[in-house]
Amino acid sequence: MTAATRTGARAKATKAPARPAKPKAPTQATKRPRGGQTIYTPAIAATIIAGLSRGIPLTVICSEPGMPCDDTVRNWAEKDEAFGRAIARARDTGFDLIALDAMRIADTPVDGKRIKRSEDGTEVVVEDMLGHRKLQVETRLKLLAKWDPKRYGDKTTTELTGAGGGAIQHSIGLRFVDGEADAALTPVFTDPSSRTAKAE
Repeated sequence: MTAATRTGARAKATKAPARPAKPKAPTQATKRPRGGQTIYTPAIAATIIAGLSRGIPLTVICSEPGMPCDDTVRNWAEKDEAFGRAIARARDTGFDLIALDAMRIADTPVDGKRIKRSEDGTEVVVEDMLGHRKLQVETRLKLLAKWDPKRYGDKTTTELTGAGGGAIQHSIGLRFVDGEADAALTPVFTDPSSRTAKAE
């Protein structure tokens, strides 16, 4: 072994071990802003009211850029009574417009092409798209029945109440066996043997 080789071996043997890398200090993760945290402004409220008045669903309105999520709008309506009443009025107006739109579709024929294929070839028939218009009308009416069942629902209920909305009062006419004058008595649940009476 030469002197240069021995010198290189000693240098490798005496080389200081590498220091372990210092752990990096944990960095605070930046939080992404959650959606639906838009600040209430009169301009946003006016846009929502205008859209609902035209019959546009709230979810569609809130899907536009710069608009809050629909849950945020509902929270605003719960906290602000005036805004909640405005939304309710706008919904009623929008539902009426949807009903009018259904009437327009039903009253307006729309010509379309129907392809009829047979062994003799293909025939194009131009006719009113009655099936498509019927589907459009039924879809709108079914949605209205779900959204506003009180005004557009098919289910009807009958409620019986007394005067002033109270309970119904009943009376029973009785004739006494001993020949006394007839009397209209308020029913009292007592022992039947306490008084002899004959119900008419």
